[in-house]
Amino acid sequence: MDVVVRERDLLGEGPAYDAVNARLLRVDYLRGWVRELRWAADAGWEVGLTWELGQLASAVVPNAGGGLLVVGGTTVVALADDGGRELFASLGDDVSAMCLNDAKCDPDGRLVVGWVVPDGRGRGGAVRVDGDGCVEPIVRDVGYANGLDWSPDGGTFYLVDTLARHVHAFDYDSAGGLLANPRTLLRIERGVGAPDGMAVDDEGCLWVAVPYAGEVRRYAPDGSLVETIETPTRMPTSCAFAGPDGRQLFITSQSRGLLSPGEANELEIAQDRIEAGHRDPLAGAVFVCRPGVSGPPARPFGA
Repeated sequence: MDVVVRERDLLGEGPAYDAVNARLLRVDYLRGWVRELRWAADAGWEVGLTWELGQLASAVVPNAGGGLLVVGGTTVVALADDGGRELFASLGDDVSAMCLNDAKCDPDGRLVVGWVVPDGRGRGGAVRVDGDGCVEPIVRDVGYANGLDWSPDGGTFYLVDTLARHVHAFDYDSAGGLLANPRTLLRIERGVGAPDGMAVDDEGCLWVAVPYAGEVRRYAPDGSLVETIETPTRMPTSCAFAGPDGRQLFITSQSRGLLSPGEANELEIAQDRIEAGHRDPLAGAVFVCRPGVSGPPARPFGA
Protein backbone atom coordinates (compact mmCIF):
# COMPACT_ATOMS: atom_id res chain seq x y z
CA MET A 1 0.00 0.00 0.00
CA ASP A 2 1.36 3.40 -1.02
CA VAL A 3 0.84 6.86 0.45
CA VAL A 4 -0.57 9.04 -2.35
CA VAL A 5 -1.12 12.22 -0.33
CA ARG A 6 0.91 12.66 2.84
CA GLU A 7 -0.63 16.03 3.73
CA ARG A 8 -3.05 15.24 6.54
CA ASP A 9 -6.78 15.75 6.12
CA LEU A 10 -8.57 16.54 9.36
CA LEU A 11 -11.38 14.20 8.38
CA GLY A 12 -10.90 12.81 4.89
CA GLU A 13 -14.09 11.22 3.59
CA GLY A 14 -16.26 10.39 0.59
CA PRO A 15 -13.73 9.39 -2.10
CA ALA A 16 -15.38 9.24 -5.54
CA TYR A 17 -13.76 8.60 -8.92
CA ASP A 18 -14.97 10.94 -11.66
CA ALA A 19 -14.17 8.80 -14.71
CA VAL A 20 -15.13 11.44 -17.28
CA ASN A 21 -12.49 13.83 -15.93
CA ALA A 22 -10.01 11.14 -14.70
CA ARG A 23 -9.92 12.51 -11.16
CA LEU A 24 -10.41 11.21 -7.66
CA LEU A 25 -12.48 13.52 -5.48
CA ARG A 26 -12.70 13.56 -1.70
CA VAL A 27 -13.78 15.92 1.07
CA ASP A 28 -12.12 17.13 4.23
CA TYR A 29 -15.27 17.28 6.30
CA LEU A 30 -14.05 19.48 9.16
CA ARG A 31 -12.27 22.02 6.93
CA GLY A 32 -15.14 22.15 4.45
CA TRP A 33 -12.85 21.40 1.51
CA VAL A 34 -13.31 19.40 -1.67
CA ARG A 35 -9.98 18.04 -2.93
CA GLU A 36 -8.88 16.54 -6.21
CA LEU A 37 -6.28 14.04 -7.45
CA ARG A 38 -5.84 13.94 -11.22
CA TRP A 39 -4.73 10.93 -13.24
CA ALA A 40 -2.32 11.29 -16.17
CA ALA A 41 -1.08 8.24 -18.07
CA ASP A 42 2.48 9.61 -18.21
CA ALA A 43 2.65 10.95 -14.65
CA GLY A 44 0.25 8.93 -12.49
CA TRP A 45 -1.66 10.69 -9.73
CA GLU A 46 -1.03 14.37 -9.12
CA VAL A 47 -2.59 16.76 -6.61
CA GLY A 48 -5.17 18.97 -8.30
CA LEU A 49 -7.54 21.68 -7.14
CA THR A 50 -8.91 22.36 -3.67
CA TRP A 51 -12.25 24.14 -3.27
CA GLU A 52 -12.82 25.80 0.13
CA LEU A 53 -16.57 25.93 0.77
CA GLY A 54 -16.67 27.64 4.14
CA GLN A 55 -19.13 25.03 5.45
CA LEU A 56 -19.13 21.34 6.33
CA ALA A 57 -18.52 19.02 3.38
CA SER A 58 -19.40 15.37 3.96
CA ALA A 59 -19.59 13.94 0.40
CA VAL A 60 -19.05 14.85 -3.24
CA VAL A 61 -20.30 13.33 -6.50
CA PRO A 62 -19.77 14.28 -10.17
CA ASN A 63 -22.64 16.09 -11.85
CA ALA A 64 -23.56 14.88 -15.34
CA GLY A 65 -24.37 18.48 -16.27
CA GLY A 66 -20.86 19.61 -15.33
CA GLY A 67 -19.10 20.33 -12.06
CA LEU A 68 -19.93 18.61 -8.80
CA LEU A 69 -22.61 18.23 -6.15
CA VAL A 70 -21.30 18.70 -2.61
CA VAL A 71 -23.23 17.51 0.44
CA GLY A 72 -22.79 19.09 3.86
CA GLY A 73 -24.77 20.44 6.80
CA THR A 74 -28.37 20.46 5.62
CA THR A 75 -27.67 21.37 2.00
CA VAL A 76 -26.59 20.02 -1.37
CA VAL A 77 -24.61 22.60 -3.35
CA ALA A 78 -23.83 22.60 -7.08
CA LEU A 79 -20.12 23.45 -7.39
CA ALA A 80 -18.57 24.53 -10.69
CA ASP A 81 -14.92 23.81 -11.45
CA ASP A 82 -14.22 27.55 -11.30
CA GLY A 83 -15.54 27.65 -7.73
CA GLY A 84 -18.97 29.09 -8.50
CA ARG A 85 -21.73 27.53 -6.46
CA GLU A 86 -25.47 27.58 -5.97
CA LEU A 87 -27.90 25.83 -3.66
CA PHE A 88 -29.44 22.73 -5.24
CA ALA A 89 -31.37 21.11 -2.36
CA SER A 90 -31.91 21.59 1.36
CA LEU A 91 -33.29 19.74 4.37
CA GLY A 92 -34.08 22.99 6.17
CA ASP A 93 -32.37 25.69 8.18
CA ASP A 94 -31.84 24.01 11.56
CA VAL A 95 -28.40 22.41 11.26
CA SER A 96 -28.53 21.49 14.96
CA ALA A 97 -31.46 19.15 14.31
CA MET A 98 -29.93 17.05 11.54
CA CYS A 99 -26.86 16.89 9.36
CA LEU A 100 -26.29 15.22 6.00
CA ASN A 101 -23.49 12.67 5.84
CA ASP A 102 -22.27 10.17 3.23
CA ALA A 103 -23.82 10.13 -0.25
CA LYS A 104 -23.73 8.36 -3.62
CA CYS A 105 -25.89 8.27 -6.73
CA ASP A 106 -28.21 5.34 -7.40
CA PRO A 107 -28.31 3.42 -10.72
CA ASP A 108 -30.70 6.03 -12.16
CA GLY A 109 -28.55 9.01 -11.21
CA ARG A 110 -30.52 10.16 -8.16
CA LEU A 111 -28.59 11.20 -5.07
CA VAL A 112 -29.08 9.16 -1.89
CA VAL A 113 -27.77 10.78 1.30
CA GLY A 114 -27.57 9.50 4.84
CA TRP A 115 -28.43 11.95 7.60
CA VAL A 116 -27.57 11.97 11.29
CA VAL A 117 -28.65 13.83 14.41
CA PRO A 118 -25.62 15.55 15.99
CA ASP A 119 -24.44 14.62 19.50
CA GLY A 120 -26.61 11.50 19.66
CA ARG A 121 -29.81 13.42 20.40
CA GLY A 122 -31.90 11.26 18.08
CA ARG A 123 -31.87 8.79 15.24
CA GLY A 124 -31.27 9.50 11.58
CA GLY A 125 -31.93 7.87 8.23
CA ALA A 126 -31.51 8.46 4.52
CA VAL A 127 -33.14 10.65 1.88
CA ARG A 128 -33.30 10.59 -1.90
CA VAL A 129 -32.61 13.80 -3.84
CA ASP A 130 -34.25 13.79 -7.27
CA GLY A 131 -33.22 15.67 -10.40
CA ASP A 132 -35.46 18.62 -9.55
CA GLY A 133 -33.93 19.00 -6.08
CA CYS A 134 -36.93 17.44 -4.34
CA VAL A 135 -35.91 15.60 -1.12
CA GLU A 136 -37.77 12.42 -0.12
CA PRO A 137 -37.10 10.29 3.01
CA ILE A 138 -36.51 6.61 2.18
CA VAL A 139 -35.41 5.13 5.53
CA ARG A 140 -35.64 6.22 9.17
CA ASP A 141 -34.53 4.97 12.59
CA VAL A 142 -30.82 4.58 11.81
CA GLY A 143 -28.46 5.30 14.69
CA TYR A 144 -25.74 6.94 12.57
CA ALA A 145 -26.14 6.62 8.81
CA ASN A 146 -22.74 6.40 7.16
CA GLY A 147 -21.28 4.58 4.13
CA LEU A 148 -23.67 3.40 1.41
CA ASP A 149 -23.65 1.71 -2.00
CA TRP A 150 -25.55 -0.69 -4.29
CA SER A 151 -25.00 -4.19 -5.60
CA PRO A 152 -23.79 -4.35 -9.23
CA ASP A 153 -27.31 -5.14 -10.48
CA GLY A 154 -28.77 -2.22 -8.49
CA GLY A 155 -31.26 -4.45 -6.71
CA THR A 156 -29.72 -4.27 -3.22
CA PHE A 157 -28.88 -1.13 -1.25
CA TYR A 158 -26.34 -1.24 1.58
CA LEU A 159 -26.17 1.27 4.45
CA VAL A 160 -23.75 1.46 7.37
CA ASP A 161 -25.09 2.22 10.85
CA THR A 162 -21.93 3.17 12.73
CA LEU A 163 -23.52 3.28 16.20
CA ALA A 164 -24.96 -0.22 15.86
CA ARG A 165 -21.73 -1.47 14.17
CA HIS A 166 -24.03 -2.90 11.47
CA VAL A 167 -24.22 -2.88 7.70
CA HIS A 168 -27.86 -3.12 6.64
CA ALA A 169 -29.18 -4.41 3.32
CA PHE A 170 -32.46 -3.43 1.61
CA ASP A 171 -34.21 -4.41 -1.58
CA TYR A 172 -33.98 -1.38 -3.87
CA ASP A 173 -36.70 -0.40 -6.31
CA SER A 174 -34.73 1.47 -8.94
CA ALA A 175 -37.84 2.73 -10.74
CA GLY A 176 -39.21 4.47 -7.67
CA GLY A 177 -36.03 4.90 -5.64
CA LEU A 178 -37.63 3.16 -2.65
CA LEU A 179 -36.42 0.61 -0.09
CA ALA A 180 -38.01 -2.61 1.19
CA ASN A 181 -37.16 -5.74 3.19
CA PRO A 182 -34.60 -4.28 5.63
CA ARG A 183 -32.16 -6.75 7.20
CA THR A 184 -28.84 -6.74 9.02
CA LEU A 185 -26.15 -8.09 6.71
CA LEU A 186 -23.13 -8.01 9.04
CA ARG A 187 -21.84 -6.63 12.29
CA ILE A 188 -18.34 -5.55 13.34
CA GLU A 189 -17.28 -7.44 16.44
CA ARG A 190 -17.18 -5.71 19.82
CA GLY A 191 -14.09 -3.75 20.88
CA VAL A 192 -12.41 -3.56 17.45
CA GLY A 193 -13.82 -0.47 15.76
CA ALA A 194 -16.92 0.81 14.00
CA PRO A 195 -17.80 0.68 10.29
CA ASP A 196 -17.55 3.94 8.37
CA GLY A 197 -17.41 4.41 4.58
CA MET A 198 -17.74 1.63 2.05
CA ALA A 199 -17.62 0.66 -1.63
CA VAL A 200 -18.92 -2.31 -3.63
CA ASP A 201 -16.64 -3.98 -6.19
CA ASP A 202 -17.55 -5.44 -9.58
CA GLU A 203 -17.95 -8.91 -8.04
CA GLY A 204 -20.59 -7.61 -5.63
CA CYS A 205 -18.44 -7.70 -2.48
CA LEU A 206 -18.48 -4.89 0.08
CA TRP A 207 -15.30 -3.08 1.13
CA VAL A 208 -15.84 -1.50 4.56
CA ALA A 209 -13.40 0.87 6.28
CA VAL A 210 -13.08 0.21 10.02
CA PRO A 211 -11.50 3.14 11.95
CA TYR A 212 -9.56 2.22 15.10
CA ALA A 213 -9.07 -1.30 13.71
CA GLY A 214 -6.75 0.01 10.99
CA GLU A 215 -8.50 -2.20 8.45
CA VAL A 216 -10.52 -2.23 5.27
CA ARG A 217 -12.54 -5.45 5.13
CA ARG A 218 -14.05 -7.23 2.15
CA TYR A 219 -17.37 -8.98 2.77
CA ALA A 220 -19.29 -11.27 0.44
CA PRO A 221 -22.88 -10.35 -0.48
CA ASP A 222 -24.07 -12.81 2.20
CA GLY A 223 -22.15 -10.89 4.89
CA SER A 224 -19.31 -13.36 5.36
CA LEU A 225 -15.80 -11.95 5.77
CA VAL A 226 -13.64 -12.70 2.72
CA GLU A 227 -10.49 -10.63 3.22
CA THR A 228 -8.93 -8.05 5.54
CA ILE A 229 -6.45 -5.41 4.40
CA GLU A 230 -4.39 -3.75 7.11
CA THR A 231 -3.86 -0.03 6.50
CA PRO A 232 -0.78 2.03 7.49
CA THR A 233 -3.07 4.14 9.68
CA ARG A 234 -5.37 3.15 12.50
CA MET A 235 -7.93 5.62 11.15
CA PRO A 236 -9.18 4.65 7.66
CA THR A 237 -12.53 6.28 6.99
CA SER A 238 -13.69 5.27 3.52
CA CYS A 239 -12.62 3.78 0.20
CA ALA A 240 -13.35 3.91 -3.53
CA PHE A 241 -12.13 2.20 -6.68
CA ALA A 242 -10.43 4.47 -9.20
CA GLY A 243 -8.11 4.70 -12.16
CA PRO A 244 -8.57 3.87 -15.85
CA ASP A 245 -8.98 0.16 -15.12
CA GLY A 246 -10.89 0.58 -11.83
CA ARG A 247 -8.39 -1.66 -10.05
CA GLN A 248 -6.89 0.86 -7.62
CA LEU A 249 -8.51 1.09 -4.19
CA PHE A 250 -8.11 4.52 -2.58
CA ILE A 251 -8.48 4.85 1.18
CA THR A 252 -9.07 8.11 3.05
CA SER A 253 -8.35 8.66 6.75
CA GLN A 254 -8.76 11.16 9.57
CA SER A 255 -6.42 12.93 12.00
CA ARG A 256 -9.02 14.93 13.98
CA GLY A 257 -12.57 14.47 15.16
CA LEU A 258 -11.73 11.26 16.98
CA LEU A 259 -14.16 9.72 19.43
CA SER A 260 -14.55 11.06 22.92
CA PRO A 261 -14.21 8.54 25.79
CA GLY A 262 -18.01 8.47 26.11
CA GLU A 263 -18.54 7.78 22.41
CA ALA A 264 -15.83 5.13 22.45
CA ASN A 265 -17.55 3.48 25.37
CA GLU A 266 -20.90 3.51 23.55
CA LEU A 267 -19.29 1.84 20.53
CA GLU A 268 -17.38 -0.55 22.80
CA ILE A 269 -14.03 0.28 21.24
CA ALA A 270 -11.02 -0.69 23.34
CA GLN A 271 -9.18 2.24 24.93
CA ASP A 272 -5.79 1.20 23.54
CA ARG A 273 -7.18 1.57 20.02
CA ILE A 274 -8.46 5.07 20.80
CA GLU A 275 -5.05 6.09 22.14
CA ALA A 276 -3.29 4.61 19.09
CA GLY A 277 -5.55 6.66 16.84
CA HIS A 278 -4.52 9.88 18.59
CA ARG A 279 -0.81 9.04 18.20
CA ASP A 280 -1.00 7.87 14.56
CA PRO A 281 1.54 9.78 12.39
CA LEU A 282 -0.14 8.79 9.11
CA ALA A 283 -3.70 9.57 10.18
CA GLY A 284 -5.26 11.91 7.61
CA ALA A 285 -3.18 10.68 4.65
CA VAL A 286 -4.60 9.12 1.47
CA PHE A 287 -3.49 5.60 0.49
CA VAL A 288 -3.82 3.36 -2.55
CA CYS A 289 -3.43 -0.36 -3.19
CA ARG A 290 -4.33 -2.91 -5.86
CA PRO A 291 -6.48 -5.56 -4.13
CA GLY A 292 -6.83 -7.79 -7.20
CA VAL A 293 -10.41 -6.85 -8.12
CA SER A 294 -11.99 -3.88 -9.88
CA GLY A 295 -14.78 -1.54 -8.93
CA PRO A 296 -16.98 0.97 -10.76
CA PRO A 297 -16.43 4.72 -10.87
CA ALA A 298 -18.80 7.08 -9.11
CA ARG A 299 -22.19 7.40 -10.83
CA PRO A 300 -22.73 11.02 -11.87
CA PHE A 301 -25.84 12.78 -10.64
CA GLY A 302 -28.42 12.97 -13.40
CA ALA A 303 -26.69 10.43 -15.63
